[in-house]
Amino acid sequence: MKKPKDYAVLLLHKAKQDALLFDKLIDDHEISDEILGFHIEQAIEKSLKCILVFHSIPFRKTHDIRELLDLIHDNNIQLPEKFITIDEWTPYAVQYRYDDINTDTASFDRKNARVTMWDLIKWIDSYIG
Repeated sequence: MKKPKDYAVLLLHKAKQDALLFDKLIDDHEISDEILGFHIEQAIEKSLKCILVFHSIPFRKTHDIRELLDLIHDNNIQLPEKFITIDEWTPYAVQYRYDDINTDTASFDRKNARVTMWDLIKWIDSYIG
């Protein structure tokens, strides 16, 4: 079994893989926002799980970013204020992957989304050292 720090580093590496895929496809408008949003959600989800693993805080298998944020908050871990609304990405994990949706609902500013995603990854990278 991996040590918490080792598993946290692995999760962060996996988050970076989703982020890099997003970077490669950001300007390709044949790729839908639902698909790109999935990779942002995955990068965010894995990053938050990285913090929980680092602190040996158990969590259930979930794609609910709000649940992960609440666990982080409940354990007195302070995320920067700018990440308070990142739970808006939760629907991209399942709902927008499998439901027939209105594309207006599942659209976002790709460049701003990229900044948020990478800011979180960089902050967590620094946090876990």
